[in-house]
Amino acid sequence: MKKVLLLALCFLISTTCAYGELQQSDFEKIQSIIDKSVEKVEKSIEKSEKQIKEYIDLKIDAVNTRIDAVEKSVGRNFYLIIATFTLIVVAVGIPQAIIAMQSKKYDKLIEDVEMLKQQRIVNP
Repeated sequence: MKKVLLLALCFLISTTCAYGELQQSDFEKIQSIIDKSVEKVEKSIEKSEKQIKEYIDLKIDAVNTRIDAVEKSVGRNFYLIIATFTLIVVAVGIPQAIIAMQSKKYDKLIEDVEMLKQQRIVNP
């Protein structure tokens, strides 16, 4: 254990410190590297935005197509329901109206018969 500690101490003592300064040209190189990286990121973002917009437009078109199909189907179903309702009203309403008119005629005939009976009883 002492040997490892001594060896580590030797390595620490033997290392030299590096002192250095950045020159203006170094800053310019770093700045150009950063600018290039930023340009690449911006182009990548623009490309991604364009792809996302295209994808969203495709999905919107698909949804609009489905909505149009549903609207057509609902329109057809609406007219079918109206036609069915009309058929029911006609099939039930007309016979009911005929029965009501015949009932009125029947009631009138009964009244006439009763009136005639009363006249015959009074004037035999």
